[in-house]
Amino acid sequence: MKASNSTKVVDLKGQTLMPGFVEPHVHIVVTSVFEGLGLNLSNFTLPYDTKETLIQKMKAGLKNVPAGGWLFGFGVDPSRTTPFMSELTADDLDKVSTTVPIFIVNQSGHIGYVNHKALELAGVTNKTPNPAGGGIYVKDAKGNLTGKLVEPPTYLPFMAKMPNPTEEQLFGAIQGTMRKMASTG
Repeated sequence: MKASNSTKVVDLKGQTLMPGFVEPHVHIVVTSVFEGLGLNLSNFTLPYDTKETLIQKMKAGLKNVPAGGWLFGFGVDPSRTTPFMSELTADDLDKVSTTVPIFIVNQSGHIGYVNHKALELAGVTNKTPNPAGGGIYVKDAKGNLTGKLVEPPTYLPFMAKMPNPTEEQLFGAIQGTMRKMASTG
């Protein structure tokens, strides 16, 4: 490619110039649902959360759950939890509520956590096989479900029982995410 008359050549004297960073992988609808409609449990600043502080944040989030709704959250990151790599269990989430179903998606998007009420409503039991499309319903040494879901195919029975957002809610969430992305370039 030939430089134009307006091209300016800059000698960096051995230094490297890299182009701006590009986000090549985004799931706009999922991101919008998480960020626009879910309880944000992300924590990238010290002090990192403990299970107890996460439980308190979720308890506070219950006030926004309508009757018959689910507490849906995202952003929990075990690598930013004290102690390091502490993961939520159904028993932990039952400390938030035993009557409201809870579904929390890990920061990676590849791990979910549910309480016993969510397991009950989704019909997932100790005898439920792992999904044919991949994923694992994690069990403890005794064969009991822990409430940890590995990979999105395990989310499907839970998502099928959750109320769907209205078109207006979804459109608003997508617009909010797009504005946020545009504001940062």
